[in-house]
Amino acid sequence: MTALSFCASAKEVTVMISGGFKAALEKLAPEYERQTGDNIVLVPGPSMGTTPQAIPNRLARGEKADVVIMVGDALATLEKGQPDSAWLTHGTC
Repeated sequence: MTALSFCASAKEVTVMISGGFKAALEKLAPEYERQTGDNIVLVPGPSMGTTPQAIPNRLARGEKADVVIMVGDALATLEKGQPDSAWLTHGTC
């Protein structure tokens, strides 16, 4: 869980996460919360697609996330669509 430590330093850490990673984070989050005192707020959604819940659509609407965890191909596509992708930090989780 140390990857989250460098990604965000807030009392409430909002994590947009695709389905493939959600179960793992749900198991790890309680220990992270216990060690840091931070509260993880999971915002699940698909990595791609046209639904309002899709992570790229959430970000396009201006929804905020401290951490985004999604499949690499979708992340690369999302990164290409950003005029300034300096906001993007690739972490190894």
